[in-house]
Amino acid sequence: MNLKREQIQYIDKYLQFMGINFIEIRIELIDHIASEFEESSDYVLLEDFLRTKGSFVKNFQKRIHNLKHWGYQKALFKRVLQFFITPQYILISLLIGSSIYLVSQLIGGRIQSYLFLITMLLAQVIHLYIYYKPKGMYKKIQSAQYILSIMALPSMFLYCAGILTSWLLEQPTYFMWYWFFALVFNVAGLLEVIECKRQIINQYQGLINA
Repeated sequence: MNLKREQIQYIDKYLQFMGINFIEIRIELIDHIASEFEESSDYVLLEDFLRTKGSFVKNFQKRIHNLKHWGYQKALFKRVLQFFITPQYILISLLIGSSIYLVSQLIGGRIQSYLFLITMLLAQVIHLYIYYKPKGMYKKIQSAQYILSIMALPSMFLYCAGILTSWLLEQPTYFMWYWFFALVFNVAGLLEVIECKRQIINQYQGLINA
């Protein structure tokens, strides 16, 4: 990239004007736009070239959005699968299953439902805490935005339980399996959130220190 500093700053301001507020997306776009302008543009003035890039900028952001969102969902399913095929994760699955079975033998159905609710809510609270730390980063880097979507599927176990509560309490075996899979998905989701957040923090620090 051989553009002058002023030209790079001009591209950055243009991207912010176009609504590209996330640092890592702007850096990718600046690199692409600058390279294209230098190598294959017929325009003499950068300003004229940028006027032709509006659609590309919007489509680029949309494409990155889809890649990030579905990439995180795919990672969640891979993490869940590990609980049934990877030795160290199988141990966690056995611990979860044993704990649920023990609770079902010692505690009444109604109290079990309260414990189920507590475990589901606790997972979501931990998730939100991880998401908002460090404060302000999620507003500056797009990747952090999609951490919230990782726990969308695990949270469905909590929402669906509200509809199925009466039936589940009448079917203790089904309730244990439902609770087991709910916890597996929530624990897997939290582990994926922690890993994604670690990667994003490293990326964020690299971007602001570049």
